[in-house]
Order: sequence, then structure tokens, then C-alpha cells
Amino acid sequence: MSASALIRQARAAAGLTQAELGARLGVSQPVIARLESATSNPTYATLERALRATGHGLALAGRPAPATATATVAAGEPLDLAVPSLVAAVAALGEITGAEATEAILSGIFARFCVGK
Repeated sequence: MSASALIRQARAAAGLTQAELGARLGVSQPVIARLESATSNPTYATLERALRATGHGLALAGRPAPATATATVAAGEPLDLAVPSLVAAVAALGEITGAEATEAILSGIFARFCVGK
């Protein structure tokens, strides 16, 4: 699910209008409309803040990898052949974090959740 859909769904579940959510966040209704648009790409912090304002939270959870992802990568073997599920994982993290580039996605995750970076 996209970040915009999460915000829209959380707002609706809380029974709030865009204007009411905007008031809680200190922004105007058009800002909320942009956050809920399909082309929206909010930062992790913005997504978390908007969800919190609706009484919801944001949690990342791990799940077992599909059986096809158990292959190991031999020296020199192309990653895209050995572990195709990595592409899907990065895309899912990108939806959660609002980042598009792999480096931006991983930097955001490590900066927020890993000690020492």
C-alpha cells in the first residue's frame, strides 16, 4: 500500500476530514490533499506524523522470505539472478519510507533504526 493510501485510509478510519487532519498537523487542507494524492512521496517522518495525528502508528515488520529466496550468492554471480526478491523488498521499503533510490531507502532505514550510523 502506498504512503498516500495509508494516510487517506487512516484519516477516513479516524472520521476526520482533510481540513481537520490539516488542523491537527498545523497545515492547510490542500497540503493534506497533496499528501493523499497518488503522486505523493512523503518522507518517513511526515508519514509517521500524519498517521499519529489520526490516532494510528507506523510499524515495520519482518516476515519469512519466500522459499525461492534461500539461494546463496556465489562469488561473481549476478545478484539479480540469485536473489530476485531483493528488488521487491527494496520497492516495499521505498513505499514505506517514501524514498525512490536504493541508497536513499537503505540510508533512511539505517539512520532511523540502527545504532552507530
